[in-house]
Amino acid sequence: MATVNSILARDANSYMEESASAVLKTVPANTNAKTVSEEIIINPPVVSTGNGRARIASGIRIGEDVKTLWFEIEDTYKDYLAADTLDAFVVASLIPAILRGENIRLKGPMSGKLFYNLSYSLIPILSEYLEKPRVTNIFPDTFTSATTGGAGVAAGFSGGVDSFCNYYDHSHGRVPDDFSLTHFIFNNVGAHGQKAPDADRALFLRRFSRLRDCAEKLGKPAVAVDSNLDEFMGQKFELTHTLRNTAVALLMQAAFGKFLYSSGYPLSETKLGPDSNMSHLEPVILPLLGTERLECMGSGGQHSRVEKTRRVTEIEESRHYLDVCVSPHNAPGGIANCGVCWKCIRTATTLKIFGKLEEYNKVFDLKSFATFENLYLIEVMGGKSPYVKEIRQLIAEKNFPVPRFVRLIGTLLPAAAAQQFSMRIIPALLRHRSVARFINRSLAW
Repeated sequence: MATVNSILARDANSYMEESASAVLKTVPANTNAKTVSEEIIINPPVVSTGNGRARIASGIRIGEDVKTLWFEIEDTYKDYLAADTLDAFVVASLIPAILRGENIRLKGPMSGKLFYNLSYSLIPILSEYLEKPRVTNIFPDTFTSATTGGAGVAAGFSGGVDSFCNYYDHSHGRVPDDFSLTHFIFNNVGAHGQKAPDADRALFLRRFSRLRDCAEKLGKPAVAVDSNLDEFMGQKFELTHTLRNTAVALLMQAAFGKFLYSSGYPLSETKLGPDSNMSHLEPVILPLLGTERLECMGSGGQHSRVEKTRRVTEIEESRHYLDVCVSPHNAPGGIANCGVCWKCIRTATTLKIFGKLEEYNKVFDLKSFATFENLYLIEVMGGKSPYVKEIRQLIAEKNFPVPRFVRLIGTLLPAAAAQQFSMRIIPALLRHRSVARFINRSLAW
């Protein structure tokens, strides 16, 4: 305790002086910032069991309210929970604290390594990312004494291209044994619609029922983690997803020594500063979220999206369980992917160029895809995003036939206009499929 207090007294005081100075300079332009004396207080975690479930929860005071943040897993995995640390709850509280301009005070221990990396690197990075003054400090009671964790290697698994590629890269002797995947984690932390807690949870459970079967066929146990983290954070999932999912891994550092986070962008897209998607920060911030027990690292950033998709086609189970859809409510019964949302149509187009799409007829609505595929090819031929550039290159490499009219329109349209087909034009035509079929046929010559 003396060591912690001396560190906090020496380093935090100078940090507070710098932060206070920054606040005086920047607060007038930021009405959300508050004085450095206000705090988010995180209370010790409590583990409870019942009905075959194990729950770990902490009461967290934010302003005048105390919110209970909880995570729940099957009782079978209760020994995975690291109840001796508040690491996960600290990471979950970072965004609220920075947005509110408040400190975080712990009524319990946290990792000294995590404390150091958050205080001196991650909080400044996130403050810039969120365009908020750097005023947040962390004050733990003590540091955890544990320096070794479990031997497991965990990865999130959603059934998407990134997670299947992560599995491919870390299985079947492709990496040293210490990096071979041992477990999948499937989280309810905001990736299932962000519509309403009950609706999101229903989709989470429905998706997990499929993915558990897939995990069994891949020979890996799958740990489903339910939570109210999305309600607690109250921000867009894309803005905060890396912290959300890593918080879950930190909960289970008693079982896992490594956490492999599937990258959303290639390494060349890494950048710091304001953004709407945390994926761009991942190669920098993931190592900062590790502890003495758990190493956090990105996976797959060395591949293009097209190369990831090719690797996925080498996994037989992907033909039955691939799930990339952002609009599953538009998919017919028994089919996971609607075939026309921006992720579906991008993936299906790539699969078609590889000559593999028909092999995925059990997971994609191929009829809907066929109604809009030429419209999307206009975006591919004329768009400017890194993803469509990759597909365009694949078309050239495979000498894939693209209708002349599609090529002409893609060439003539401004790139910004061509880029709108998957996000705006195709969704607008979903209610007018007969019109869409006529346009698609007209583009086919």
